[in-house]
Amino acid sequence: MPLMRCQKNGKSGWKFGKNGHCYTGKDAKLKAIKQGFAINPDEMKKYLASSDISDDEAIDIMTVANCSMLEIADLLLAKKMSRKEINDLPDDAFAYIEPGGKKDKDGKTTPRSLRHLPIHTCNHVRNALARLSQTKISEDAKKKAFKKISKAAKKCKINISDEMTKKYG
Repeated sequence: MPLMRCQKNGKSGWKFGKNGHCYTGKDAKLKAIKQGFAINPDEMKKYLASSDISDDEAIDIMTVANCSMLEIADLLLAKKMSRKEINDLPDDAFAYIEPGGKKDKDGKTTPRSLRHLPIHTCNHVRNALARLSQTKISEDAKKKAFKKISKAAKKCKINISDEMTKKYG
């Protein structure tokens, strides 16, 4: 966990990582979190998404850390989405859909197992980039998926490695 308890001049406080500044007094934890966002925003977002803090606290923290509304919404979605909710997403929220399925009354592919690599949030786009090479779909399918992931990554301001672009682009 990036957020840690610390001691400074005999007072209990909070800091980010082993080498972070130890903040004490009022808003010490919030200051340490803000420092964490400045040093490693991705790690702090993962911490907030996995912690048991309330949505309101997460929004307050991310607002103080000058996160965009898209990033805040992304975090809240990442904290809340169940498998059922992901299954309820429209087909265009996925990077690749295998052929052979049928559309249900809502226009979503069934069986849902034919839909791969959700990309409806920036966190999911990052995850899709990380998992693309491990996905059990053909190389041609991976190239098609990569095109959709690349578009979503651009909207999210996510950099894609030259290596991935050469392999799939």
